[in-house]
Amino acid sequence: MSGLTPQGFVAKTVDEILAELRQSQRSNVDGSLNTSATGVIANLNMAFALELAAAWEAIAEVYDAHDPVSAEGIAADANGSLVGVPRRPATKALTTLHLTMAPNTLVPEGSVVSDPTRPAVRFVTLADALTSTTSTSFDVAAAAETAGTLTAGANTLTKIESPASGWTAVTNPATAIPGQDVETDEEYRIRQAELRATSEGSTLAGIVADVRLLPNVITAAGYENTSDVTVNLLPPHSFEIVVSGGADAAIAQSIWRNKPAGIETYGTTTVTITDSEGVTHPVRFSRPVDKIVNVNYAATIDASYVAGSIRSTLEQASVDITSPAHFAIGAPVYLVRLLAIASEVRGVVNVTLDIALAPALPPDAVPTSPDNVLPVSTREVATFTGANWVGP
Repeated sequence: MSGLTPQGFVAKTVDEILAELRQSQRSNVDGSLNTSATGVIANLNMAFALELAAAWEAIAEVYDAHDPVSAEGIAADANGSLVGVPRRPATKALTTLHLTMAPNTLVPEGSVVSDPTRPAVRFVTLADALTSTTSTSFDVAAAAETAGTLTAGANTLTKIESPASGWTAVTNPATAIPGQDVETDEEYRIRQAELRATSEGSTLAGIVADVRLLPNVITAAGYENTSDVTVNLLPPHSFEIVVSGGADAAIAQSIWRNKPAGIETYGTTTVTITDSEGVTHPVRFSRPVDKIVNVNYAATIDASYVAGSIRSTLEQASVDITSPAHFAIGAPVYLVRLLAIASEVRGVVNVTLDIALAPALPPDAVPTSPDNVLPVSTREVATFTGANWVGP
């Protein structure tokens, strides 16, 4: 059955359209009409059927555009605008640069620095840097030259791309805050689902969803113990939110706003909240322990390969919630998933790699086990930040 059905919209296929055209012609023109594949009418019918099938497919796309689960592109944007959830735009990574300069030196806004081992990682200063008659250094904010999920580890931005007289050195003392690509349709759908989950109020899913929406939160997970005994360190009738990123105060406020009455929070971080009556309450949550993943990889590459792109691709995948290699709290690291992503990098003909949890280092790029899995506990999260990388 085609058309609008109780199960949704079903488009007619080319074969169905052809069959209906033949039946209509025999009924309304001549029962002996030759509609076989060798006749002229068959060619005309096929031309009509292809055009009609395209129209049916277009109608199906319009129908699907109203479904937040299947809408894509501008249709997804329109659905999001109806509920006040616009698509997140691309953003640039941010960091603070420490410039070493002679006294009375000016490094103008827009000056560029880069990572000498990863030439595509370039940052631009966001303000003028001017030393006084006695100072020899200046800290200035900088943003990535291009938007996207670019990363820069601490002390990696050391090459001056825009020389200025008196400017002798540069570095970034801390790891850059990553940027992000334009939100994909899948990411957009996940975020809208999380927003809907916040309407679940005091359920664990609702509390976690609300925390995940806070600024700079990378990922979050929740655990609860409804029993009368301690389970996995959780006291009886308590819950724990484990959060990577975000500000302590904002996280605590979110948990307090959603937590059920009479149920205790648990965690290694405690923030004191003052309620509307002026009474203070401890709100507890946990920060995951970083499990650094060291990588050793080797690749056969062609001329289109950009140096360092296997590393940057894996780093981006690890923080992309839609990637099979996303490093979620409590999730193990699967070597096979990293291999699959690395093999799709432009210019890679073949690639092998091995991984190990720091401080261990993979001795080479040949894995001891192709299905190697690095264990991560419920209060830990894997990360490439600070990792040791060996490879092109």
